[in-house]
Amino acid sequence: MSTLHFRRLAALVAVVVSLVAARVGSEEVGSEEVGTWQRLGTDEIEAALSGHIIDYANARQEFSASGRTYYAETGGATEFGQWEARANLYCSLWPPSTAWSCYQLEQDTLDPGHLRFVGARGDVYPGHIRP
Repeated sequence: MSTLHFRRLAALVAVVVSLVAARVGSEEVGSEEVGTWQRLGTDEIEAALSGHIIDYANARQEFSASGRTYYAETGGATEFGQWEARANLYCSLWPPSTAWSCYQLEQDTLDPGHLRFVGARGDVYPGHIRP
């Protein structure tokens, strides 16, 4: 695994852990309600991401209509990649890797701005569309 991929994976794991901890705490006091997660199709993925910014716990990602994507951790460097929706999946390519990674994209039915990327191994990366 390249250093770039390891850093990105470590950052995403930290985001997931912090969001899970926050979610567990909110469930205890009943302050947040999550609806049913609805899996998005190819056209819905395009519409949800194209031209938008997704805020994660400690990062943000911009998705241009041209297929470029920019990922930046808070206070960190910006990484540049490509994205596309295909076969009902969100797929991304982060150089120097030449391998595309694909995820299901799901949307919260009670809060349509709340999205989560779900990997083939069940890894989950939640975020919110910036208004």
